[in-house]
Amino acid sequence: MCRPSYGTGDGCGTTVNWRPSTRIVFRGNTISDTGGDGIVVRAADHALVEHNTAYDIAMRPMGSNAGIWTINSDATTVQFNEVHHVRRLADNNDGMAFDSDYGNNDALFQYNYSHHNEGGFMLFCGACGAGSSSTGTVVRHNLSVDDRSRWLYAVGEKNARMYQNTAYLPAGSTAAIIQDGSGSTVTRLTNNVFQNLGTGGFTNYTAADYTWQANTLHGNHPANEPADPEKSTADPLFANPGGAAPEDYRLSANSPALRTGSPIVGNGGRDYFGSAVPAVCRPDRGFAQLSAFDDAACTPPTPVNAVRNPGFEDATLSPWTSYGGVTLDTANAHSGARAAKVGPAQAAAEQVVTLAPNTTYRLSGWGKVSAAGTELSLGVKQYDTAGSTTRAAFTGTTYTQGTTTFTTGPSATSARIYCYARSGTGYGWCDDVTVLPA
Repeated sequence: MCRPSYGTGDGCGTTVNWRPSTRIVFRGNTISDTGGDGIVVRAADHALVEHNTAYDIAMRPMGSNAGIWTINSDATTVQFNEVHHVRRLADNNDGMAFDSDYGNNDALFQYNYSHHNEGGFMLFCGACGAGSSSTGTVVRHNLSVDDRSRWLYAVGEKNARMYQNTAYLPAGSTAAIIQDGSGSTVTRLTNNVFQNLGTGGFTNYTAADYTWQANTLHGNHPANEPADPEKSTADPLFANPGGAAPEDYRLSANSPALRTGSPIVGNGGRDYFGSAVPAVCRPDRGFAQLSAFDDAACTPPTPVNAVRNPGFEDATLSPWTSYGGVTLDTANAHSGARAAKVGPAQAAAEQVVTLAPNTTYRLSGWGKVSAAGTELSLGVKQYDTAGSTTRAAFTGTTYTQGTTTFTTGPSATSARIYCYARSGTGYGWCDDVTVLPA
């Protein structure tokens, strides 16, 4: 059944109360020669799928199938599994090892080994149901070797994070790194290593939906390869590229990917092999940590603004979403060339930002209104399970800076910020929005 908070938005077509199955564990199974899927978690809360092997999946499929996937569920964890040789029919888009499908909140895929799957490594299918959505999917410390078609097939996800993964695409591969099937997959990629010796790249790729930080992209370099302020194109120097064991894709002692990652809060604490990973020092890129580190001796990194397109300088509003009247205004910017103009009331520009749990943040930005009697809010919501919200208000006709602080819940990995024309008949403007640790 569906969550009432989603209504028909999770693709279930009903507003009946969501009654999840609980205490579901799939552990230590070997699954092969299936007609369709391998393991499916549906309408569950905190299900656990671990230490399973699934291969020769979808051998007699009637439709779309994947190796291990979850749908309409909260906080599913998929870890320590090996999935290989999932078939993909010529007339469908599935056939991958793993899938975070529609109606999911906070699915977690970690420490998995995927190889030789015809549909690829990962599917985000949050938009696969009519009006459906998923948010908060995390994909970390996984290895993908010679997965076909594409590493990620993206068909909708409001706030995904993919970090510390390793992917190897051998010579002769035509698989894309990302194939975007929706234009609505908001994803941050950090500290991943892609060795792409084939010819694939980025298909139907919408650059504004993806944020890249400290990734290695070695091998093929298509014209639309994404920008990354700390991108490396150097050979990561795997121990034995092309090998059949996960150990073959550890970094060598002289790899340029050592100690060049971006620190990540709440990174799981360990890598694929069980080695500790740093929280303050720069980690090695990819699924395995080789370098020694001392977090107590490292300087914390400079905080990164969680807001994308914070000054509305891009040619489009994306990744901000418009509700009501929202335009890019070149005549009323606080700085730069543009600001967001919202109104008349009620209208808003909103964006989902990726955050760490149990962390206090400061939301700041500049705002003004066109006339007395109009109120503009710069605020944040959906940062805890209580549905809390906090905002700064603007009623003046010249730019002033507004600030508010908030603390994320113990399981929160995202929040929704907004620039909202709350009341009155005039317009409001927002510019230079930041969300930083307080």
